[in-house]
Amino acid sequence: MTTITRSQSSLLFNALLANTIFSFFSGLLMSLAPATVAGWLGSGIVAADVQSLGFGLLLFAGWLAFISIRRQVGKYTAWLIVAADLSWVLSSVVLLASQSSLFSTLGIMLVADVAAVVLLFALLQAKGIRQTG
Repeated sequence: MTTITRSQSSLLFNALLANTIFSFFSGLLMSLAPATVAGWLGSGIVAADVQSLGFGLLLFAGWLAFISIRRQVGKYTAWLIVAADLSWVLSSVVLLASQSSLFSTLGIMLVADVAAVVLLFALLQAKGIRQTG
């Protein structure tokens, strides 16, 4: 397996760390205050679903933390993280396109903004991987 070291791509590791922090705090907020987050998103959003998603994000953040603090990461693993981020973005677009009536205007903006941030992480991580050849 080809690996990428921190010295080969600080961009990759910095993007992974930023992704870790964003995922952790998003997951923490959704886990600890699901009713508040559901209220922001819209009247059709169930707090238990928000909390479950928050727990999932905390697991994802833990996995990212484990990877981002290491001195090297496998290329396959790095691409898997990019794919996971792109899946989040695509899922957000599909959700908003197919279920927009569930969301308030603020909820649509929040989902779209989070998707934009996650897309930025994916693009930066992909650029960091490609820097290594």
